[in-house]
Amino acid sequence: MTSYKGYLSVFGGLLIHLTLGTLYCWGNLNPYVTSYIRTYSSPSTLEYSDTVWVFGLNVFGQGAAMYFGGLLEKRIGTRLAALVGCFLFSISVFLTAFTVKVSYYLLLLTHGLCFGLGMGLTYIIPLGLAIRWFPQHKGVASGFIVAGTGVGAFIFDQVQIAYLNPLNVKTVSILEDGALSISKYFVEESVLVKVPNMFMLLGGCYFAIQLIGIGLLFPVDLKKSDEDTELLVKKSSIQSLYTENNHPINGKDLPVDSKDHPVDSKDHPVDSKDHPVDSKDHLSR
Repeated sequence: MTSYKGYLSVFGGLLIHLTLGTLYCWGNLNPYVTSYIRTYSSPSTLEYSDTVWVFGLNVFGQGAAMYFGGLLEKRIGTRLAALVGCFLFSISVFLTAFTVKVSYYLLLLTHGLCFGLGMGLTYIIPLGLAIRWFPQHKGVASGFIVAGTGVGAFIFDQVQIAYLNPLNVKTVSILEDGALSISKYFVEESVLVKVPNMFMLLGGCYFAIQLIGIGLLFPVDLKKSDEDTELLVKKSSIQSLYTENNHPINGKDLPVDSKDHPVDSKDHPVDSKDHPVDSKDHLSR
């Protein structure tokens, strides 16, 4: 029977992945961030086609760091490795509150590359832990955690809109070179001035949730986990061997022990013609 620590570890992984799912909130944030940079930062000619690079760097950083997340866990332990990744993830969001005021290119560094690296370091750790706790239910355990990624994107999309634009202010076309721009942007000051503070609040909120999740991660003895996995593989191999040779495990075709199953001579008479008895070999005393 799986320890309660296994179930708590899966739930902790779910909480962590709730925050990692905000990777997919960039499409929701992009109009607000682009409009803010055009109005209060640089360059003032920033387009949506430029800011898509933020998401590109997110994905690049995630892929580049994911392998090292597993190595880091082996080196310093599950909780500490998760803490390092989560801290990098959350601090990159928090620092974006300052970089967005300076330049789009600094935004690429914090909310682009560093955000992705933090996500990559953290992403695999809860999944690997869940698989070690539930080697016979790997898909269910890891799927439950990954579901948090999608749920987190849904939840924080609503949080961002509720904070930035509760009155549902619309985007408008901008006059550029004597003509209205095709793309539309936010120009309402009451909306745009909230953008830096939003990153501060999100960074703090993410890290608070992650700390709870990390506290619920209970490491598994890797040696014991490997032994359990090896035993499970052996059992599966034996079952496959019986199936391939038409020997199901229900016992119908298994050999019968004569000691446990004596033969009744009444039910199985012996024909003397088929089995002659030599009197020379069975002399009476």
